[in-house]
Amino acid sequence: MKRKLFTGASTTGKVVTEPLVVTSFEAATRRKGNLYLVAVLALFASIFAFGAWTWIGFSKENGGPVGLFTQTDFPAIVIGAGLVNSGHGANLYNLDLQLREQQRIRAAGYLSLSPDENKQLKYPYPYTPFLAVLWSPLSALSPLTGMAVWDLINIIGMAGGLWFLLSSLPIAKTTRLTLLLAGITCLPFIVNLEQGQSSGIVMLGLGVGIGLLRRGQDLSAGLALGLLALKVQWLPFILLVLLFKGRWRALLGVLSTGVALSLVVLLTMGTGWIPGYLNIVQSVQQYGRELLLDPWYSHSLSGGLTALLGRGAEDVVRVVNTFAMLVFAGLLLFVWRGMWRPGTARWDGLMSLTVLGTLFTDTQLNTHDLCLLVLPAGLITSGLRLSETGRKVEMRWGLLLWVAYLITALPTGLVLNPQIRITTLLMALMLAYSAPLVRRHFPSRV
Repeated sequence: MKRKLFTGASTTGKVVTEPLVVTSFEAATRRKGNLYLVAVLALFASIFAFGAWTWIGFSKENGGPVGLFTQTDFPAIVIGAGLVNSGHGANLYNLDLQLREQQRIRAAGYLSLSPDENKQLKYPYPYTPFLAVLWSPLSALSPLTGMAVWDLINIIGMAGGLWFLLSSLPIAKTTRLTLLLAGITCLPFIVNLEQGQSSGIVMLGLGVGIGLLRRGQDLSAGLALGLLALKVQWLPFILLVLLFKGRWRALLGVLSTGVALSLVVLLTMGTGWIPGYLNIVQSVQQYGRELLLDPWYSHSLSGGLTALLGRGAEDVVRVVNTFAMLVFAGLLLFVWRGMWRPGTARWDGLMSLTVLGTLFTDTQLNTHDLCLLVLPAGLITSGLRLSETGRKVEMRWGLLLWVAYLITALPTGLVLNPQIRITTLLMALMLAYSAPLVRRHFPSRV
């Protein structure tokens, strides 16, 4: 046993000296804590380094920055923004015009496509018109520079949105920092940057919106959630909950952002794009091959069923996934009954279920989207802490999160090729684990 002396002032103002006892047990606990922290940081650094190394290797194999750019999804945004900037916004969803824009970019030396490959549309624009219009002022930039700016925006959105949510949760500082580092170092987020995708922007809207809802700032929360109009598939379940709970100020905020974005689009390119967009929405739901959509690449329920049943069962998969969405919508209405009390354990658990349900039933949940699992992870961690469920329950949940972090870091082939999709099972396990918490461990009334 070691002893140290503590010198300080008493309540009477006199200086006193008392022994401060630091037992060998406490010292050993501190050493274990430091070793654990070092191990965690080493793991994060290793996963991030692995992702960066594969990115560099992929770039070299495909011929440097142009070859890497060619293999990403970002050319679709460049094509859409280019059509808007050139005055063809009304025909944004015309696939022939998109092909002409692709050929123009290739002629400028920014796409490594053979003449035969360039005869077919490789980068259809399947997103909402908002994204193309907002990015159109940057069309003058080199596509490579534009992708760098896009990735920077995603990094800021991912870190900022996640940190805003985590800072709204009553969890330990070390836990908060661990979840933040897990989010920005996980392989799915590296894939997001590599492919020029938008999960960081989705995290910004979700993280800030849910964080503000938890703080009771409904109008501001709605304004933030309205950003999800850029990726509209993330909105339905949250809007359903807000409507069911009568959170009119939040809904007003969502509507305000949506109206503002719509006005920008209408003033920029009129209404001629609407029929084409409706056709695109229908094609997306049917996994339209002209949009290069394939449920086999999805990690959600549709992807898991496709891996299990094969590509020939796409009609069955679509029906089952639609049924699952309806069932989950009914489940959310059932569990969200009672008073709206943000800041409670039950509210955190219910909101995590809402987000997990969105992820699990998304028809096209690709690898980069898996980085968003850190959001329900933080909410459930907060719910467990507030409900004081016990050390064992928290340890099991923490172990599940580490398993999730490592599973999503596996090479893509190991995840997508087996008949059983382990990432789909992971989300199902998170749902199965968190759903009973709402009833068993959280207060029975909100």
